This record gives sequence, C-alpha cells and structure tokens, in this order.
Amino acid sequence: MNRTELEDVAWLADYGLRVWIAPGDPPFRSGERLTYEKAQALADVLGTFERKIALGFTSETEDEKERRFTISLNRMQRVWLAYGKL
Repeated sequence: MNRTELEDVAWLADYGLRVWIAPGDPPFRSGERLTYEKAQALADVLGTFERKIALGFTSETEDEKERRFTISLNRMQRVWLAYGKL
C-alpha cells in the first residue's frame, strides 16, 4: 500500500473510534459504547499506526510531522472529553 492509502485507513479508523466513543446511541454504532480503557488503548494503537506510516516513508516534512502530532493530540482529547476525563 502507498502512503495515501495507509493514511486513508488511519482516517477511517479514527472516524470509527469517534463513533464508538460517542455518548448516547449513535445510529452508526451497533453495540455498546467502548469502555474508557478500550478507547484509550485503541487511540494509542492508531497513534502507533500513524507513526509507523511516517517511519515507512522517509520523506515526511516538518508540516506533516506537526499535522500527525496535532491529529494524535486531538484524538486523545476527544477520548478524554467523551469520558469526562478532561
């Protein structure tokens, strides 16, 4: 897979995590909301996946590094907010 395809997979996974941590009963979720611990673990897995994408392609610019860091931070903040930890 090329970098763009891998980034698309990460984006889809991030969107899926948003659905599974959302309070209430969103129409796209067919089951119980994730526990905080599971949500935290999956957010960490996504961060690791994104870092490995970047390591696999040595041409990452400073802007791309900053964007990846911002995405990861935003993801963690969404998890914290969804579970009242922030």
